[in-house]
Amino acid sequence: MDISVAQVVLAHILKKSKLISETNSLYWPCESNDDCTANNSLCTFATGQCECKEFDYVFSGDYKKCLKSSLFGDTCEENTQCNLVPLTAYCNSGVCDCTGKESYIKGSCKQLSNLQQYCDENQICAFGYDRDSVQCTNNICECADGYYWRHGNICRRKSMGTNKHKH
Repeated sequence: MDISVAQVVLAHILKKSKLISETNSLYWPCESNDDCTANNSLCTFATGQCECKEFDYVFSGDYKKCLKSSLFGDTCEENTQCNLVPLTAYCNSGVCDCTGKESYIKGSCKQLSNLQQYCDENQICAFGYDRDSVQCTNNICECADGYYWRHGNICRRKSMGTNKHKH
């Protein structure tokens, strides 16, 4: 397949513009460290891409500096730092957090399932006040043994005996 002059010119323009997005990842081509203008970045000659000098740092949203990656609950300046928490974590008031409809479970942000909804483990079932009140049975969230479904998404503990007090 022949490469046209237009394709060569386009590739050159894209290279000079520094940033090319490919498959949702950053591709910042470089030939020397001078091509990498973000603070604390360098050209990795093996890949021909700009990267942050420290392995646990990421580019800021404006690609002007490198920021330390953050785990759930760690401090952050920008959403890009929360990349160690898969998918939907973001920087909320200076701390990496899950969105309002999700909870941090086993290393990632997951949307909780209500009673009678699909689940793949107990921790994903939403609960009212008592973590032990719900369980995932046959991939459906339900009240655990010893609990009953009261209303909404609440499971209450069953009474363990009769009330012997008389009035």
